[in-house]
Amino acid sequence: MNAAVGCADIGDVENAVVERRFDLAIIRCNATTETYFLTCVNTRWTGEMSPCTTGSISITRSLRYMYQHDQQQHDIHRLRLVSRIIVITISCIIIIIIIIIIIMVNVMFVLS
Repeated sequence: MNAAVGCADIGDVENAVVERRFDLAIIRCNATTETYFLTCVNTRWTGEMSPCTTGSISITRSLRYMYQHDQQQHDIHRLRLVSRIIVITISCIIIIIIIIIIIMVNVMFVLS
């Protein structure tokens, strides 16, 4: 398990598996598809979580899970897009700097 700065490890959760990734705790219920995501903020875990049941889940919980999952997928997609834009921008800046250097060297060569 990875340690998150400021938050203690989450103990055992009944009928669930707890996974920790730095400041994110993922609680997966054993008998259902419910998954909860808690985030470490300062010294407290924040997020919404219900007790894991051993039977079927309600429609409300299913919809909440689907919404959270879709939102997280959207956030991941957005982060990937922003990362690609940053890489492209940095590459363009490097190309511009190289072109400027080539022009300066040619100008210096002509003036010599």
